[in-house]
Amino acid sequence: MKLMTPVKIPEPKQQIGLKEGVFCMGSCFADHITRFFQQRKIPVHANPGGITYNPISISHWLNNLVGDSPPRTEEVFEYRGLYHHFQFHGSFSRPGRDAAYSNMLESHIKSRERLLNAKHLILTFGTAYTFSLRENGEVVSNCHKLPGTDFDRTFHPPHLIRDKLVSSFHKLFEVNPDLHIILTVSPIRHLRDGLINNSRSKSSLIIAVQYLQEEFPDRLSYFPAYEIEMDELRDYRFYGEDMTHPTQQAVSYILKKFTVHYLTPEVRDFAGEAGAISTAVNHRPLHPGSEDHRAFVKAQFKKIDQLSEKYPFVDWSEEREYFRASLG
Repeated sequence: MKLMTPVKIPEPKQQIGLKEGVFCMGSCFADHITRFFQQRKIPVHANPGGITYNPISISHWLNNLVGDSPPRTEEVFEYRGLYHHFQFHGSFSRPGRDAAYSNMLESHIKSRERLLNAKHLILTFGTAYTFSLRENGEVVSNCHKLPGTDFDRTFHPPHLIRDKLVSSFHKLFEVNPDLHIILTVSPIRHLRDGLINNSRSKSSLIIAVQYLQEEFPDRLSYFPAYEIEMDELRDYRFYGEDMTHPTQQAVSYILKKFTVHYLTPEVRDFAGEAGAISTAVNHRPLHPGSEDHRAFVKAQFKKIDQLSEKYPFVDWSEEREYFRASLG
């Protein structure tokens, strides 16, 4: 008896190797991928301006990073006691203008360097809708809870999304000719749009991805995260209480699929061992000074030593310090 409809995952143009830089950008699902990599010591950099839901803002960010166009101080504005920027998430906002701007500029500089040297770029599109400032038409990444009357909301059809990103990708490939791009559509539902508009939005994104693959057949791959959630995990138990975000079980299932298809066998083996150490770091001992705990910590040091010998370029200093401190 078949209890699900399996999604056939297209073979990637390239797989991710252990020493190859990965750059993630996009919606919440990009953060899931980033955390997965970070916990397994795979080099990754993510979302220079914080979570970015729409492909128009992603295109804007790529253009600014490639063209080295950092945020300007005059673009930072005050609202309700904090200084914000319309292209940065609220996590970058600060009570002082200088502190906010310095934080944003630092992210731009660091992110540009990482993007230009990355081997893989993972872009996750969340919605085809954007908010733009009514006064000048600028598409924003974050509204920072300003009044809704300050913005216009726009739906972007597939050909407009394609045109924006084709231009950005051409610029990007000029400065990073070895880059491989992985596109995915976020499985997170935007229910505030209503189910019909959410479906229209996801459809526009999926068709735009097809257009982009036709434009760059040798440079782009598509990972069907949205389709896996919708078809293989077709049950409300795979959504959280908000009925919008996938559960951790669903995220783990999708990421396992990603791992099998997009990581080389060597990286998959390493990720399994590094993930076990990460799990051990998050383990809270019931009796921290006991002989059992000391034996547990000793075993972790042995694993780290073995991995350090095999992969000398991986930094385990934080994990070593944690286990050393846990011994008291």
